Amino acid sequence: MALSAEEKAKIVADFETQLATALSIADTSFTLASATDDDGVSLPAGKYYFTIDNGTSQKEYVVGTVSGTAVSSVSNVTRQGTESSGVDRAHRVGASVIISD
Repeated sequence: MALSAEEKAKIVADFETQLATALSIADTSFTLASATDDDGVSLPAGKYYFTIDNGTSQKEYVVGTVSGTAVSSVSNVTRQGTESSGVDRAHRVGASVIISD
């Protein structure tokens, strides 16, 4: 069964922001400090893959649905591509967030 445009994850180059809210283990939502790219363009609503805390021992891959700065339906994604509901690690306010694939 083919995925609809809304179900497919979007890729946005050079998007980087921070967490506006802390994440506890198993949380399924978070807030981004900004949802605007380097060119001042707001992220369209939809599904995105993120890397949180890139370059640290807390690095985690997640997928979630963006609407404004809110990210909901968050799942952890293993390096093998397996998804499980919620995050596996705690992340502090200000942790780096990038869009990845």
